[in-house]
Amino acid sequence: LCILQLNIRKLHIAQSALLNTARPEDWDVMALQEPYLDHLGNTRVSLFWTVRYPPSHLRDSSTRTQSILLIDTNTATDAYTYLDIPSPDITAVRFNGQFGHLLVCNIYNDCTHNNSM
Repeated sequence: LCILQLNIRKLHIAQSALLNTARPEDWDVMALQEPYLDHLGNTRVSLFWTVRYPPSHLRDSSTRTQSILLIDTNTATDAYTYLDIPSPDITAVRFNGQFGHLLVCNIYNDCTHNNSM
């Protein structure tokens, strides 16, 4: 399992550059902090990626989603389980395979508090 982690800093150009250069054959998961969100609160992805938002995304207008996972669309959806963690700063999935389970957590920490911990 190959994972890329990157802080986008809410920049559309940074996320667009990543989506145009990251190859799904190189990465299975991209863990993004501070993703770009449009005026509707949605991020941008290409057809090669499935986006996983925190469960609070678009439900609580007072908090901004700070963590997303992009999973390669070639990964079978029954190979992972989305975990319901009630924080806009944490996105997690559990991968299931013949060798057991692997938990992948994407945690955003803005360094001014420990709320996400």
